[in-house]
Amino acid sequence: MKARALLLVAALSLAAFSFMSQGCGENDNSSPLPCCPVCGDGVCEGDENPCNCGADCQSGVVCALTVPTCGDGVCDHVGSPAESHERCPADCPLTCRACR
Repeated sequence: MKARALLLVAALSLAAFSFMSQGCGENDNSSPLPCCPVCGDGVCEGDENPCNCGADCQSGVVCALTVPTCGDGVCDHVGSPAESHERCPADCPLTCRACR
């Protein structure tokens, strides 16, 4: 009788562990990455701002007169035109996925 009870407890524990660990790991798609911002889609989002995407983001911000250098390791958000993930992913990394 004790052996049956022990076997039942072990089986239930294994089932509970399997259920609780579902949805974890590299292949879990339950919470996908957000879409990468796209300049010109009419939505000011992500790392877009008036200096790197005036089509989507409009305000009274004054952009710097410097021209940024893509690949220098600095994400220049106020240059003219400013860098963004879309323009220079090397300098402006952003965790997102291409949706369009």
